[in-house]
Amino acid sequence: MKAKQVSDEYGLNASMIVRWKIEYLSKSGDFSKEKEITLESQALKLLRKELIDVKIELDILKRR
Repeated sequence: MKAKQVSDEYGLNASMIVRWKIEYLSKSGDFSKEKEITLESQALKLLRKELIDVKIELDILKRR
């Protein structure tokens, strides 16, 4: 479906639809604000998961 058809159907500006499409495609189909997760964010996520795992292990050891 062309941007012009969509704009006519929904009453939107065609250039707006084209802009949304470009933004969508440039972000690999994701409209979130962050295009890619930074290395620091990935490391932080892994460290948080590791911390949770260690806390669970400590809790298990305390119960013995």
